[in-house]
Amino acid sequence: MHPIVTFCTVLKGGLWTSYRMIAVIAGMKTMTRLHSYYEEIIIDLSAPNLPDFRKTDLKEKKETLFKYWCQLFQNVFKLAIRDVSCDVRRGAISEMFRWASRNPILLLGRRWQKYIYLALRDKNSFNRDLAFNMVDYLFINEIDKAKQIVLFNCLKIELFFAIQKMDGIPPYKSICVCTNLAKYADEALNQVERSLIYICVYYKPQIIAFKAAEYLAMQLKKMVNTPKALIKLIIVFNEESTVKTESLLIDVLYYFIQPVLSWDDWFDLIANSKDEKVEPSIAMFFAYVNKAVVSYSPKSRIKWKLLQMKQSDLMQNRTQFTRSLGQNWIKLMNMKKILQFPTALIRMIKILQFVGMQLSPEAITDICKKLSDIFLSSSEERVVCESCKSLQHLLTVAGVSRANLVTSVCNQLVDQVLAEFLEYIKMPLCTLVPTPIHNRIIYVSQSFDFNDQILWETCKNNLLTTSINKHSDELILALMTIYYSRLFYYIKLIEGLNSENNTTAHNSSLSSESDVESLLNSCDNSQDAYSSRIVLKSQLVNKINSRSNEALKTIKIFLSDKFSNAVNIMAFKIMATFIEYFGPHMSSHPTLWEFATHIEEDIEPRMTEIVGVAFQNDCLYKSSSEVESCNEPSECCRIIKQYCELLGEGILDWKNAMQIILLIKENKLHGDYLVNCLNAFLKKFPEYFCKPGYAIYNAVATSVKLELRKQTTSNRVLDSAKNILDELFINRKIKNPEGYQLVCLLHEFVIRQAYKKNGFKPLIMLLHPLRSVLKNQDIPKILQLLNEVKSHDPKKVSEYISLLKERQRKSTE
Repeated sequence: MHPIVTFCTVLKGGLWTSYRMIAVIAGMKTMTRLHSYYEEIIIDLSAPNLPDFRKTDLKEKKETLFKYWCQLFQNVFKLAIRDVSCDVRRGAISEMFRWASRNPILLLGRRWQKYIYLALRDKNSFNRDLAFNMVDYLFINEIDKAKQIVLFNCLKIELFFAIQKMDGIPPYKSICVCTNLAKYADEALNQVERSLIYICVYYKPQIIAFKAAEYLAMQLKKMVNTPKALIKLIIVFNEESTVKTESLLIDVLYYFIQPVLSWDDWFDLIANSKDEKVEPSIAMFFAYVNKAVVSYSPKSRIKWKLLQMKQSDLMQNRTQFTRSLGQNWIKLMNMKKILQFPTALIRMIKILQFVGMQLSPEAITDICKKLSDIFLSSSEERVVCESCKSLQHLLTVAGVSRANLVTSVCNQLVDQVLAEFLEYIKMPLCTLVPTPIHNRIIYVSQSFDFNDQILWETCKNNLLTTSINKHSDELILALMTIYYSRLFYYIKLIEGLNSENNTTAHNSSLSSESDVESLLNSCDNSQDAYSSRIVLKSQLVNKINSRSNEALKTIKIFLSDKFSNAVNIMAFKIMATFIEYFGPHMSSHPTLWEFATHIEEDIEPRMTEIVGVAFQNDCLYKSSSEVESCNEPSECCRIIKQYCELLGEGILDWKNAMQIILLIKENKLHGDYLVNCLNAFLKKFPEYFCKPGYAIYNAVATSVKLELRKQTTSNRVLDSAKNILDELFINRKIKNPEGYQLVCLLHEFVIRQAYKKNGFKPLIMLLHPLRSVLKNQDIPKILQLLNEVKSHDPKKVSEYISLLKERQRKSTE
């Protein structure tokens, strides 16, 4: 054994990293073997009736093995863990990891504490991850409780520092250590340390939050004995946290509390809650239902989502929830303490959108009637909106046998709202005072099928006489929404029919199977399903064709700058949707080709102007960070996104997009929308890459002209144009191969325009942002063009030629 120890010691002192690596691996494997022999000798010494000479011999061997082990520890391991080479340190940590996974008691001695701590603080991220994995093995099971607590106290500073840093494996393994230790030595953690773990349940990476939730659930269950008390404790925990987001908490805590909770526990808790606890209780219940029935995870956590519930579990949860809700929902909604809080009321109504088909006929009738009463009596827009959505959902899950029960309630609701609106619109005050009647008729018109001829004519006549009657903006917006909601509602129904026939829908987001089913259920029973769809589609097509031309003429009126910005923006949104469904491109649609309509050429430029006005009102004086920090996008961002989506689909013409391209440099969202639509267009229409090319060049040229009019210094004339090109081609990469053709085309535009007669020669500087994304095979073509104009500006052209040649040379090396 002595030669091996000497061999490892000599190699460890070498200058070569590979020598030191061999010394570490050989030395630490030898230490492992020595420890194995050492334990065998201890076992042999404990044997009964051992002769004295044998006992003396074993004790000498034991002392010899321990001496060699200490020499290797002193001369190999202690130097290796501090070695300058991360590879050598990795070798030492790797062997420690093997010891921890196979025989963790080896590393629980006091002599190892300092070196384990050094491993956790290693500068190399891979070594550090390996060290945290090694520490995790030391606490998975109870081995020697006293030694494990001592080691934990030595390492806790680094463990909790990793938890706060939230970077990679270390925080996850640190929480694993705390959770495992709490199972047999919870006293090792104080209240502050527990709080640091608790807050991790709100972190974005689900794997870390999940482990923290395991620890939290373990602690909560120790404090209470009943399911209701557990729910109360969870609600209090969320209220006392700094985040207070129920969906983030339930997303990971659900897996640990679901086995001990029943749906009746939740309903009883809400029914017996004090007034001040009603809102937080219902908020937590809504998050729980959302998780149990549809496996919802917040958007901020989707990127790191690892856990997914089985479909069979979701179906079972929905069935149990539906049965329990059918027995308890009406009782809760009759309580004043729920009705007095709008947020709680909205959530209780929205919960109905998670029910399945297990509701009894009596329950579904009572619920629909209660929803109808709430809809008619509430002045809150969200309450009205969610009530409509819940009624639609109940119509979907009612099935053929119970559909008439829901349809009857919905028809009575529609008749009452329609009569109320028609009476209201005749009153002189309707031109001045917005009322809840607006919201009710808007959501009814968007959600239900009914005979709307009187409503259609009333809205049309009032819109056409707006200038004479001097309607308020609120009334104009309401009338426009109602008027066009009916037209788009029928498009939605046709798409629902097409999707049922396995035909590609033009915009699946507007498809509504519930509306289609309700209409088909009302058809003559003697007709089979196919003929019913044919008849229904024919009726819908005739109705749409008879109304689309009138609708186009009406909406054009409100694009005029005579109206307010709010009316213009609403007209923009409606026109964008109208063009999407009735534009000339629809002539090639497989099922909706009949709806193709000629759109006058002056409409698209006016839509672009409206975008510019909206930008000046909403985003001009806001920084990118201010725009991005808003919970909801501004109107400017919404309509730019809508415009860009139509550009990407090839529905709008790129020649009118110059104003949109000029806005790309203003904030990050605008740039993202434009680059996404450019990528979409190039992917869908690769042969038409020239169209966005012309638009980009025109935007760049316009930017330069605007700077020249401001009499900007020559050094800054091109800054704005360069920013546009940087945002398009450098900061956000255009992903399609056709994007390279676009870059080549822009090179040609810039060169020809810069050196034409009376051209602006400094334009040549705009090529520099594009140089890095120019394709190698296009360089000869650009070089030839540059040589043709070299005589006009020898210095700058020669400079760019040399840069391209250098790029070409490097690519061939």
